[in-house]
Amino acid sequence: ATVVPMLDEVNWRTATSETKFTQQDWELVLEIVTCQLENMRRRMKVFLQPHHTQTTTLLMFAFLVCAAQQGNTDTCKTVLAEMGTGEGKSWVIAMLAAFVAKKGMRAHVLVDNNALLQRDCSVMKDFFASLGITMAIADKTED
Repeated sequence: ATVVPMLDEVNWRTATSETKFTQQDWELVLEIVTCQLENMRRRMKVFLQPHHTQTTTLLMFAFLVCAAQQGNTDTCKTVLAEMGTGEGKSWVIAMLAAFVAKKGMRAHVLVDNNALLQRDCSVMKDFFASLGITMAIADKTED
């Protein structure tokens, strides 16, 4: 995965020293990954751990969520992550949305492909439910 800061450069040394990624944040990431593992075990009947690219991307974005929530202005406002085909973008988005929701914020995920939207909602429904998170599909309006 390639994580690219946008708009402004990130002073990671300053951002790291000023941003607190607490024990609770680590436990939250562990809870989310554990629920993902259990969801995959139930669906696929095999123990599938998240790819290292999924875990790394989740942690990078989770750090930025914590920084933004703490008002740290040394972190960037927009971040793009590039992941290759088959590296599990849907799971990264779901795990990050869960992290955001568990931190007490709202997460909105936009999907432009209706087939992928239906597939991911079907797959992720139990994952979000196991974390006590509700999800809904908002119908897109035609212009």
